[in-house]
Amino acid sequence: MEYLNKFLRLKHHLVLMLAILFLSSFASFDAEAQRIIELKSYLESQKFSSSDPFMDLLYGSNGIIEIRDGQLILPKAPSPKNIILSGSAVSILTEETPEFASVEFIQIKLGDGVSSFSLDFGVLPSLSALKYILVTSTEPISASQISQMLTGFEQTEILIFYQISRPG
Repeated sequence: MEYLNKFLRLKHHLVLMLAILFLSSFASFDAEAQRIIELKSYLESQKFSSSDPFMDLLYGSNGIIEIRDGQLILPKAPSPKNIILSGSAVSILTEETPEFASVEFIQIKLGDGVSSFSLDFGVLPSLSALKYILVTSTEPISASQISQMLTGFEQTEILIFYQISRPG
């Protein structure tokens, strides 16, 4: 009888440990839920038409804010949808800027001596409409490297893309 009680307690502990392990794997999966996708693969898998809103954001000229040498260059069109900037200028995104409120797409360029940046979603007060971030690099780059540069995006619906763009 004593062996049976020990066996049942051991079995109970084993089931409890397995349940904790199972639940902790979900918790770590949720923390890593940030979606970082190679742009080319995404475009091939989605089969977009040229009139698709995403394609218009990616390739269109629907009001682009450029940030060059630390200066905002605003488009003439109201409600710009895109921001293009180098990785060295991402700190500008943390400023309260009314023109950023309509931005859905940010393109961050790495190269010319800039190989990384750091951006925390929690300090982007003006980017309430943001849906996509594209990181382009002149050097090979991976999803894990991008993940280290972007923090706080795990619990958002923002899609993050990367692309290697060799100067031609």
